[in-house]
Amino acid sequence: MATPNVSYSGGGLIRHGSVPGAEFIGGVLTPNKYARISDPGQIDPTMTIPFDIVFDSTDDGTTTQTIIASVPFTFKVVDVAVQATANSGGGTVMLMNGTNAITDAIICAVDTTVTRAGTIDKTYAVVATGAALKIVKNAAADVGLVTVKVIPAVV
Repeated sequence: MATPNVSYSGGGLIRHGSVPGAEFIGGVLTPNKYARISDPGQIDPTMTIPFDIVFDSTDDGTTTQTIIASVPFTFKVVDVAVQATANSGGGTVMLMNGTNAITDAIICAVDTTVTRAGTIDKTYAVVATGAALKIVKNAAADVGLVTVKVIPAVV
């Protein structure tokens, strides 16, 4: 069975792996499913393979944006990439675990350019249940798709 195409238009896209027969049923993302959902709290904590959280950062006039206000289970950030969707001289995005930086400032300055995190702080890469996952931008106009690859973590 072919894996379905997944797309997004704002909000959060959560997906993982290339799993044959992937589907979305009953409002909960589980290890064999792909979905576009607006509530990341609907992630199944029994997932054991990496999955992506994709956040469409827009210019809402602020430099701090919340991806997930209260994460539903503990996970570990293993990679972050940012695709700029506009030109913004000096643009950067930093992934945060509450008020602590998980990554360095990732360049988000040239439309269509993808840049990865140069560093991931192992101390803050584990995001505990109930913590907030956020981004901090150099300027409100620093916009793009922020892809956060995570794995469920037991601490």
